[in-house]
Amino acid sequence: MKRTVLVCLMLMMVAPLTLMAEKHPFSNGLYWELNGTTLTISGNGPMEDYSQPWENKGTVEKVVIENGVTSIGRCCFLEYEKPHYLKSVVIGNSVTSIVDFAFSGCSSLTSVCIPNSVTSIGKYAFNGCSSLTSVSIPNSVTSIGESAFLNCSSLTSVSIPNSVKSIGDCAFANCI
Repeated sequence: MKRTVLVCLMLMMVAPLTLMAEKHPFSNGLYWELNGTTLTISGNGPMEDYSQPWENKGTVEKVVIENGVTSIGRCCFLEYEKPHYLKSVVIGNSVTSIVDFAFSGCSSLTSVCIPNSVTSIGKYAFNGCSSLTSVSIPNSVTSIGESAFLNCSSLTSVSIPNSVKSIGDCAFANCI
């Protein structure tokens, strides 16, 4: 009897942890996991464009893109016409591109760390991130797309290295 009760208690303690840590697959070998308000993307390869399987599963305030992920897909974190909760993004050192509209409309986004592995920032990638105050673009970036930081009205500091060879039209338009 005592053994049965002990086993049941152990299972009750482990079961919630297992549910919280469940990884959900994308169709291309990547995984996503929502633990509290932190969304983690893991695996190897590029994120799929237009893919937000975590939508309606809970509030996402922080995104962690782990090493192994090679690009952030088009519109993956787009927040237009949705509640704006995303506040910070941590990008792994294997990501080489932040594709068009990746974080567009994330008006609560205050912090993003772009690693030295990123070589391009796509069109409208951070458009409308009106709470973003500073951006440090690493030496690895060679191109910043059209309207990449359009309407980032709180942006007061931008560091652009000599490695950047092209900056698209209106890349920093409406940034006070």
